[in-house]
Amino acid sequence: QGARLLELGCGAGRVTLGLWDLGYRALTAIDFAAELVAQARALVTERGAAGIEVLRADATRMPLAADADPAPRARCRRVGRFDGALCMSTGLMPIPGRARRRRARREIHRLARPDAPLLFTTHDREDSREERLLWKLEARRWERGEQDPRLVDFGDRYFEDEAGRTFMHLPTRDEILEDLAAT
Repeated sequence: QGARLLELGCGAGRVTLGLWDLGYRALTAIDFAAELVAQARALVTERGAAGIEVLRADATRMPLAADADPAPRARCRRVGRFDGALCMSTGLMPIPGRARRRRARREIHRLARPDAPLLFTTHDREDSREERLLWKLEARRWERGEQDPRLVDFGDRYFEDEAGRTFMHLPTRDEILEDLAAT
């Protein structure tokens, strides 16, 4: 519970606040979306979890992106600051471009102490029969050059619902293992 933890892509702070409720007190949560950072900060205040640092940052370019308070940026420059890192709710997959996702993993590695654990979640586009069939059809589209032109890498997808359009990269297990080894 005394571990210094970094959560990347914290959204509105659901996981960070859950860790706070479990007794973790050295928490830094970042997200790129200013609106989500504002929501997380409001929830931190509402829940009385003032020890949680919520910052706006680009995970591919740490130290942190523009933020009103320069002090957290200076603290995050110190290599080895964190005892562990978390990337929950699909981890780093909302970052477009494999090279950029790898850059984010390198930044996590740089900010964490040597051998610090990284806990993350992700999809596996080969996890089910239905997914494998869907991606087989998608591979044919890519081969014919008929894929959505907004997509960069095979495995990229846009999900649309009443809230709008959300980008997500859906990797394979082998892709994740390659990226972890490379970073």
